[in-house]
Amino acid sequence: MTLSDKPLNFKNVLTREWVKELRETLDNILRDNERLEQFNVTVGNASFNDDEATFKLNIRVKGAKSQSEKDLELYGNMNNLDLEKVSKIDGKTFKLSGFRRKARSKPYLIKQLGTDKEYIITTEIAKKYFSKGEVAWV
Repeated sequence: MTLSDKPLNFKNVLTREWVKELRETLDNILRDNERLEQFNVTVGNASFNDDEATFKLNIRVKGAKSQSEKDLELYGNMNNLDLEKVSKIDGKTFKLSGFRRKARSKPYLIKQLGTDKEYIITTEIAKKYFSKGEVAWV
């Protein structure tokens, strides 16, 4: 069943399937809108009950830094980290990519170069491999 197959009416209730399909429809409408070409638009998670759904909508200027990247600049500088440094860990090459401010035990994100894989690490590991002025090839 799709939204176009059966329109909502008063005796219908919102189900998980309906909300998922509504989310996809909203996502497609916003992605194909010419007025929003200079933005990255994503429709996020939804909360819903029988007759109401609320979606998170994120609109970011294309090329703008994410909150995680902005936080990396702030906290990385506080911890004296070189944000451009490339280090080898277990034979793989990594670079700092973000900071998760709500994650207390493993707040730093590192990205494996050449792939899209991202990992979380502790502040101690970040300092060990990405401190300013030190060579970290292990």
